[in-house]
Amino acid sequence: MNKLIRKIKDGTLTQVIKELKWIIQLGKKYVWAIVWYVLLGMLGIGVTLCSSVISKNIIDIVTGQQEGLIMFAAVTYIALQLAKIVLNAITGNVSARVQLKVNQQIRADIFGKIMHACWEPVMKFHSGDLLARSGRDADTVASSVLGWAPTFAVSFVQFVGTFVLILYYDATLALIALASAPITLLTSGFLMKKMRKHNQKMRIIGSELMSFHSESFNNVQAIKSFGVVDAYCKKLNEIQIKQKDVTLEYNKFSILTSSFLGTVAVIVTAITYFFCVFRLWKGHITYGEMTMFLHLAGVLSSAFSSLVGLVPTTITAATAAGRVMALTELPAENSEPLDEVEETLKSGSRAIHLKAENIEFSYIEGNTVLKQADMETEPGQIVALVGESGCGKTTMLRILLGIVEVQKGKVSIRDEKNNTVMPVSPSTRRLFSYVPQGNTLFSGTIAENLRIMKPDATDSELEEVLSAACALNFVKELPQGMYTHIGERGNGLSEGQVQRISIARALLSNAPILLFDEATSALDVKTEKQLLRNISKFRGERTCIVTTHRPSVLVACDRVYKISDESLKLLNENEIKEFIMES
Repeated sequence: MNKLIRKIKDGTLTQVIKELKWIIQLGKKYVWAIVWYVLLGMLGIGVTLCSSVISKNIIDIVTGQQEGLIMFAAVTYIALQLAKIVLNAITGNVSARVQLKVNQQIRADIFGKIMHACWEPVMKFHSGDLLARSGRDADTVASSVLGWAPTFAVSFVQFVGTFVLILYYDATLALIALASAPITLLTSGFLMKKMRKHNQKMRIIGSELMSFHSESFNNVQAIKSFGVVDAYCKKLNEIQIKQKDVTLEYNKFSILTSSFLGTVAVIVTAITYFFCVFRLWKGHITYGEMTMFLHLAGVLSSAFSSLVGLVPTTITAATAAGRVMALTELPAENSEPLDEVEETLKSGSRAIHLKAENIEFSYIEGNTVLKQADMETEPGQIVALVGESGCGKTTMLRILLGIVEVQKGKVSIRDEKNNTVMPVSPSTRRLFSYVPQGNTLFSGTIAENLRIMKPDATDSELEEVLSAACALNFVKELPQGMYTHIGERGNGLSEGQVQRISIARALLSNAPILLFDEATSALDVKTEKQLLRNISKFRGERTCIVTTHRPSVLVACDRVYKISDESLKLLNENEIKEFIMES
């Protein structure tokens, strides 16, 4: 009782119960499949018990200790064995189907939760940890939906049915066969605590290893360029040593536990065997009954082991469920569709004003980035955000996209054509087309990358935006043109080529506002100037907001805002010239 009270106080038991309730709630969606699986298991138990009795009868008929038709008994026995094979096949098929369906549903749910979750909480997880939780942990939860409650029900019925059958023939033997139960039950509490501890360690080190691999493979070029390949190999070895220690510790615990329980089972089996031999020698049982007793004793032990084995299985499932729940409980963005956004997009309106008034923003775990900041854009303008690295330029674009939310002030979008005002939020994100910093191309063809923004775009439309982004010439020279397959993160293209394709992708969107985050940083000055001229013609009345360190971009801008000292300052012509000279 004291142990139970301690577990309640430290929250361990409460957390386990919460995790198991979540799994049960998940299983309710598949209740009929689970019921069907349990019924098939019950039929299998019935066939096993009937087979034991028929086997006893056959032996007793052959030895002359019982009268009966040997052929009928033999045919019945064979029929039952064939029925068992069919039931096992059906059960396996049902189990595979449900487990696959649950697995896919959990993975899809996790993926959707991550994609629709607020950006900052998601960023607390390493990408490798997200992969581990949405992969191995999701698989464990999925298998537990069909392997936990159904296994308990089937094993319990098997245990009770077998025990009653043995009890019917010999009460003393039934009690001997059950002798290992008290010992196993007494050790289950200790096993539960240890098993949860080991499971948590195993999954944490598994996530750490996956995170290391994910990050290393994504930065192979940088690791080679820095000349630190050997250092990373050494770091992997260190993580593997930690994994080995944790795994061997768990393995040692499992071996000791299995050895102890196995020893108890062997002792009980030996006692059962010699007791049956003694009863046969004294003439109290027949040869058939002895065979049946020995078989049923094994079935009883197996059923009880299955019930006890649910303890570590449950702990493993609960631990995995807790890790998956951490993702499914991430706060979601408020991304409900807005009629005003749909109206603006359908009307093709470009008369969009952006206004940030007295905004203040700081990240959850960081210093204040913006304070009492104001910014305004007019339709068709090119507006630049300049400032030192880390001053908050990219953060300002995240605010406009509704990826992060300001703590004070307001940011709004005004559509003059439709006479509507909308506060910036995830719902207004469709009014923006964004070219982020870094490489954001995906594996696939160039055409597939472009059509992310407009799936029904024609080849002519793709060529038009590629031409505007100064990318059409080099794309045509590729083996399959725009249908050339590129690797992950644009592998096979230069950084400048990747930037131009990213810009073309943004231009393909129907969004009235373009956001370019250092989008021309890898281009030479000549190409950059040509691209800016093309964009000015192509975008029409669309507003364009750029963050840049390059003074050449500022020449084409209608407004320039400088971010410094947590504020946004609109620069006049002299200040712009001064900034260009200093850059």
